[in-house]
Amino acid sequence: VSSDVPVYAIADGTIATSGFASGYGGVMVIKHEIGNRTLYAVYGHLRLPSMLKVGSTVTKGGQIAVLGTGYSQETDSERRHLHFGIATKNTIIGYTNNKSELNSTWVDPISLYK
Repeated sequence: VSSDVPVYAIADGTIATSGFASGYGGVMVIKHEIGNRTLYAVYGHLRLPSMLKVGSTVTKGGQIAVLGTGYSQETDSERRHLHFGIATKNTIIGYTNNKSELNSTWVDPISLYK
């Protein structure tokens, strides 16, 4: 895909953190209030100049950035793809080998709709 691939917010919120992180390239954390809980959505492998500024308000379904260029520093030299996670605090963690290595701050998105 040679055209820009937009990335959208999962819910209304505020940009808590954005910038470059090793293993993620361009990364953004959005603070959301979902189901009476404060949760943080982490979006990785984004094109840095396309990301909204820290403190910006976002709406559900609103564009927040575009995916980074494949096989570049923006995607940690991998194909173009999005890394996404939901956490209970403003945090960024690296890769894990299995579910048991995840700490208690990460939320299974499916659990939000049960």
